[in-house]
Amino acid sequence: MEPTFYDGDMLFFELGSDNLNLGDIGIFVVNGETLVKELGDNELISHNKKYDPIKIHEWDSVRVEGKVLGKMCLRD
Repeated sequence: MEPTFYDGDMLFFELGSDNLNLGDIGIFVVNGETLVKELGDNELISHNKKYDPIKIHEWDSVRVEGKVLGKMCLRD
């Protein structure tokens, strides 16, 4: 999720909050893989332009773990 979040950042999130709106950043488990992404319209969006949006299909297993509320930078 660079440039929004970097390796080593500590994320604060509301556990179990599955009430996300479009544009919110959440923690998702998609087909067994845990991801931090922005919620789009039937897709999950990375803020890192090197990664394409992940299209969500009806056959995908998607679980919302929580809503990201903020971060703390732990790097120099």
